[in-house]
Amino acid sequence: MKTKTLFLALFLCSCAILQGQENTFSANYYFKPSIAYYHNFKVNDFLSDIKTNSLPPLLPTIAVGFQLGFDNGFTTSLDLGFGGCVNKKTTLTMMPINLFLGYSFKGKYPFSIGGNLSYNYFRLHSYLNKSIFNFKDPMVNTSSFDLFNHQLLVGIMFAYAFRWDNLAIGYDVGVLPQNWHSSELIIENPIKERVHRLYFSWTVFIDKIAK
Repeated sequence: MKTKTLFLALFLCSCAILQGQENTFSANYYFKPSIAYYHNFKVNDFLSDIKTNSLPPLLPTIAVGFQLGFDNGFTTSLDLGFGGCVNKKTTLTMMPINLFLGYSFKGKYPFSIGGNLSYNYFRLHSYLNKSIFNFKDPMVNTSSFDLFNHQLLVGIMFAYAFRWDNLAIGYDVGVLPQNWHSSELIIENPIKERVHRLYFSWTVFIDKIAK
């Protein structure tokens, strides 16, 4: 919740700065399916060692967001997404928050370029084999575990605009390595993770479709 509040505050600050010179603006809601390529999950070495499924590099997400475009060409947007993957023994869920600030070039080939600040929350659930649960025996030998990780990324994004949507490509790098944690286990020798991602997204502006 603190992270969402921080990103909302940064978005409102960027809006206030861009509108400070009495610029007019247009507002649009959008939804954004995307696919991201995470090529450096260090936790995969651990998952391979314990003979369970590794995390795939490609992770799909779907996000909803809000964009403000100003008459001086600057654009800012904020969105919240959900995604992940499921395979035989491992489930990964993720919640990305993206804050974009850039400049839009209008004309025959309309495109925009700018910077992206992203927070990614990962939750990993995996199990080695099925355990036995006996209601008459208080001793439970579980063979599953949950881990979570927080990542802050910064990068650059390029988008090409169409009539009511746009296609974008971007690359983000992790700012600081973060340990994998667990709310159920005491972790010794934690793994530090610092992810980078290459992503493609399709943004559909709901307000523009309705017009």
